[in-house]
Amino acid sequence: MRTALTSGIERLLAHQPESLSPDPQAAASLVMATVDGLIIQWLLDPQQVPSGQLIADTLQRTAKLATVNFRPISRV
Repeated sequence: MRTALTSGIERLLAHQPESLSPDPQAAASLVMATVDGLIIQWLLDPQQVPSGQLIADTLQRTAKLATVNFRPISRV
């Protein structure tokens, strides 16, 4: 699954400047960790898991905030 997700992210980022693009493997790991965490929350207390719409909205707002003070980092 990680390989397929990484490939998909690479395709999405193909035309972006490298300095603005996240590392595809790290991005895939972040997505997988988020999904795993939401699944665990749902298993433990399904009533407390935010809706998909709320999660998507929060992610979009967070991404907008991140661009306000964005400074590219060097890749290691």
